[in-house]
Amino acid sequence: MKPKHPNQPNMRTNRKTLLALSAAFITLVALPPAKAQLKIVYGNDAGSGADLVHKIDFTTGADLQTYTPSTGNGRGCVVVGNILYTTVVGDPHIYKTDATTGAPLGSILTDKPSLSTLSWDGSAFWTTDYSGPNKGYQIDITGHTIKTITLPLASDHMDGMEWFTGKLIVNRCDLHCGGNNVYDIYDLDGNVLVPAFITSTPEGTGIAYDGVNFLVSMPEFNKINVFDGTDGHLITTKTLVGPHLMEDLSVDYAQRADTGQLHISPASATNLLGQVHTICATIYTVGTNGVTNYVVGTTVTFVVTNGPNAGVSGTSVTDSNGTACFSYTGAGGEGTDTIDVSFVDANSNRISGTATKVWMRPPCQLSCADITLCNDEGQCSAVVNYPPQTNASQCTVVCDPPDGSALPAGTNTVTCTAMDGAGNVIDQCTFSVIVNDCEAPLAACREAPNPGDKKIPVSGKNPSSGQNPDGYYQLLSKDNCDANPTLFVGDTASAFVAGPFVNGAIVKLSQSPGGTPYSDTNTPPPIVAHIHLKVDGLIYATDSAGNVGTGVICKIPPKPKAGE
Repeated sequence: MKPKHPNQPNMRTNRKTLLALSAAFITLVALPPAKAQLKIVYGNDAGSGADLVHKIDFTTGADLQTYTPSTGNGRGCVVVGNILYTTVVGDPHIYKTDATTGAPLGSILTDKPSLSTLSWDGSAFWTTDYSGPNKGYQIDITGHTIKTITLPLASDHMDGMEWFTGKLIVNRCDLHCGGNNVYDIYDLDGNVLVPAFITSTPEGTGIAYDGVNFLVSMPEFNKINVFDGTDGHLITTKTLVGPHLMEDLSVDYAQRADTGQLHISPASATNLLGQVHTICATIYTVGTNGVTNYVVGTTVTFVVTNGPNAGVSGTSVTDSNGTACFSYTGAGGEGTDTIDVSFVDANSNRISGTATKVWMRPPCQLSCADITLCNDEGQCSAVVNYPPQTNASQCTVVCDPPDGSALPAGTNTVTCTAMDGAGNVIDQCTFSVIVNDCEAPLAACREAPNPGDKKIPVSGKNPSSGQNPDGYYQLLSKDNCDANPTLFVGDTASAFVAGPFVNGAIVKLSQSPGGTPYSDTNTPPPIVAHIHLKVDGLIYATDSAGNVGTGVICKIPPKPKAGE
């Protein structure tokens, strides 16, 4: 702004006092989403005494940090990585400040008596002369004037200039020219490309390009207007929190795609615990002709400054594409890491950026593999415990049938559902539990009465005939699943097998030493077969699942009873 006329009320001082006495509230209209927008804005306050520069979270409008790089009426403001550059009215210096600590880093002496707004093209400054003429200057990092151009639509005391994508946008005057301020687009030789691209009402001073849109300061209203970077229309107006009297504005040029020197990828990401995270930095410069040049052979330092993996660090050297990468494993537990990425540029500036990495436990996952097992002993079923679910503590898992159920032999379908704390289904699976009948049936033979006299004879006077000399036996079987196991009669002295027989069948067993075993089924009921064996009978049963039981011996009288 120009010095006030001697008879003009000190509106700036009054406004600043009012702002200091009042609490400002945020009024924000959402910006259209754009992947390149930057959310930290810097502004240099006008006024006497110590020059005050604000670092502002543009999402909330609140100060994050303040700096006092010099004394005097603040004007220009540029941030490149970790370096804050500022100017004040009536001073030929560009002051340097550490943007992290606020420590002074010296100054750059120029040949311009009164520097105003500042901008950065990736390798040099652009500024205007606050002493009056409508001139623009390109000044290198040592303070040498590279180029001088005339801005034909500007009047004097221009305090808003920004370099973007190889062009300049400049306001026409200090603060306002008849109720507003107009911003024109020029090429780098001062030729008008787009007149009146932006009109900021009721006033406008410093301007910054956030990679998508333009931010214009209205210092007397403690506000910043946001204009569309494509057509210049007003998108929203942000009211800042607390008092400000900001002239020039800046974002971190190192983070801008058209001027930046450092691109970090990914800027944010989420990984599961135990996984490896890789973060890459690409270093480049952008010439005034817009050509991108990648920087090869520069050491990049990566440090996890905060979070569960704080202290992890490493270095890497940029390759032929200007890229250096660093990998580490998330071994510190859940939480968010802040990763500082930095390098030192050719002008000894520390250029840095940050990325975030969220580490989380694997989400609640269900185990849906089929299960095969045998029945529980003596049961035609099995109590089944499903595999433990991954991270079940993060969700509620309900299965049908429930875990621990006794499932019958055969194929059983189980459905499990995982829900979050709000009852939302986050996973579901269906699997089969196959319970096999692995238990063999039992077999037995029990003496049966002679059908003729309805009783079981004893050996009587012939002890060698043994108990049950008539040789009638009832075949018995029992199984855990099969209600009617099948019975067979084998020969303990040969491979002969007679059957099948049902549970409860009555047979007559006779011993025929030296003969050929055979089974005669033409017998009067209730006898189902007369079986001739070499020695004793071996009774065993099989069930419907194919299990074969252990055989039991059924003794046969050594020779027939006299008279038979």
